[in-house]
Amino acid sequence: SGGTLILEGRRKELQRRLVTAGQCEWSSGNIRFSNGTFVNAVGGEMDVTLSGNLEWNGGENRFINEGVIRKVGEGQLEANASVGFDNRGEIDVQLGSLVLSGGGTSSGEYLLNEGVSLSYTGGDTVLTETSGLRGAGSVSFTGGNTQIGGAYEMGGLTSISGGRVGFNGDRSIGEIVLSGGTLEGSGVMEIRDRFSWSGGTLRGSGET
Repeated sequence: SGGTLILEGRRKELQRRLVTAGQCEWSSGNIRFSNGTFVNAVGGEMDVTLSGNLEWNGGENRFINEGVIRKVGEGQLEANASVGFDNRGEIDVQLGSLVLSGGGTSSGEYLLNEGVSLSYTGGDTVLTETSGLRGAGSVSFTGGNTQIGGAYEMGGLTSISGGRVGFNGDRSIGEIVLSGGTLEGSGVMEIRDRFSWSGGTLRGSGET
């Protein structure tokens, strides 16, 4: 659809492919996926004002962004486990937090304002060479396997407490806390401000 999509009310069940290429306003009600795919296509602009979830209810499921998503409401938006989250466009987290639990592939951009957070909590996630994580916000890794091949220009805290996180390519990071899980990769990681290591594992062919 190239018109306006309004997502409101109670929980919605998605059991087919839904494509929006125009304006989308998501203000209330979780989306439950059951063999469903949601695509914010090229040209699509989605404003998220709610605190909600992309829920799993069976089958193979995907949320794909090829346009622009702006998280402009307080609270948390979470893609639950078994709902893959692919970003090929731009996701601008202006308020609150974004939690990705189901893995996915990103070749696009994540922009994080000061005071907001992005969390990877599970699944297999690949951030390709064309991807970017940028801004003054914070990023946390608590589970899953996240491999970062693109730009990583975060001004806030990077914290790792579980899972595997690979920085594949040279990086300059302001502050990082490693309390669990594994920090790995093939690149040279320069810590500009502070590196706090209280647990977890450092490994790989790279250098910190």
